[in-house]
Amino acid sequence: MLSNVNSAMVSLIFLSAIYATAGCLLSDLAISWLYSHYPDELSSPQTLRKSTILRNVLLWLGGLICAYSTIVPSICHSLLPDAILSEILRLLSCSILLICCATDWEQRMLFDYALAPLAIIGITSCLLSGQSITDHVLAAAAGGGFFLILGIITRGGFGGGDIKLIAALGLLLGTEKLLAAVFGGILAGGAAALIMLIVHKKDRKSYIAYGPYFAIMAILLLTAKV
Repeated sequence: MLSNVNSAMVSLIFLSAIYATAGCLLSDLAISWLYSHYPDELSSPQTLRKSTILRNVLLWLGGLICAYSTIVPSICHSLLPDAILSEILRLLSCSILLICCATDWEQRMLFDYALAPLAIIGITSCLLSGQSITDHVLAAAAGGGFFLILGIITRGGFGGGDIKLIAALGLLLGTEKLLAAVFGGILAGGAAALIMLIVHKKDRKSYIAYGPYFAIMAILLLTAKV
């Protein structure tokens, strides 16, 4: 019995590793395509080669964790077709969020080509799961509107990419989970900014990318399924 369980776990980890490898390669190609087609929007194109190795390692590890968290329930609980499709969309949304993390960390850029599919997945997942589409739309509108006001008040502290990311996350997560993602992202981003100030990596006038922290919090909420 124990041997069967161990074999199943190894198989699930192996499947997750295959997805993580394929996802990493495809994500890296997608990021390279975005960078090559929109060079004028990049903040520091001279650093592209330097960040590739670290980017791929993080994409692979993130993909492994996300894949394992969705493949396990899909196989172990013999989900119905609609539920399996929901798990696939959940996994795909996590992969897109990992791309957003990479581009915002590297080039301070969140591309519409990543955010638009994320919004579409959010609406589709909402319809499949039977959740209130009204709640998700209101979350998108309220979240995006709030960050638009913050962007104006802070004079660019939150850019257009952040605003659209929050709106897309509203469609994906709904009101309650969006609040958790925003609150956790602000706390994590603030803590990271404080550490970078202490070690003199940034000063008070430096730009802080909050997009990755919102994306990571969203991934945690999606994979934990809370």
